[in-house]
Amino acid sequence: MVKPRQRVSYNGFYSSNQLRFWCGFIVNGSAMNGSFSISGFSAAVPSKVLTNHDIAQFVETSDQWIVDRTGIKSRHMLSEGEVSTDFAVIAAREALQKSGVAPSEITHVITATCTADYLCPSNACVIASQLGIGPAMLFDLNAACSGFVYGLEVSRGLFAIHPQSRIL
Repeated sequence: MVKPRQRVSYNGFYSSNQLRFWCGFIVNGSAMNGSFSISGFSAAVPSKVLTNHDIAQFVETSDQWIVDRTGIKSRHMLSEGEVSTDFAVIAAREALQKSGVAPSEITHVITATCTADYLCPSNACVIASQLGIGPAMLFDLNAACSGFVYGLEVSRGLFAIHPQSRIL
């Protein structure tokens, strides 16, 4: 398999204070009224934590300066050998279990990220492969903080065309 891209700057850091963690959710639609709902949700974060005090050791800043401007006190960081899809698979597997939806029932996998593990294949393809999902439409949305909202909006559009979709 292709090696993951090198992390640049703070791309490997994820802040639980800013909802920057890996989450999985299952969206089910209804052909009757055009609505949809989230039937399973889960999240996963790496165990390694980077605090503002840690950052102040190599960047001219302080905990207070960061907290005053962002509200962030710490963020979770990938450890050596970990990639983002590792945590996406954990969250997705648990979301599937909570929703009662089998991987074979998933029709679409949408991954919102601006720090994909690879340029190709997409994170969605890697996740689907590890979960045994397929055949399905699989793609990444290049979106950072707003990715959750973008993913829901894209899901809404997919339900307009394919009302019986099951989207991860």
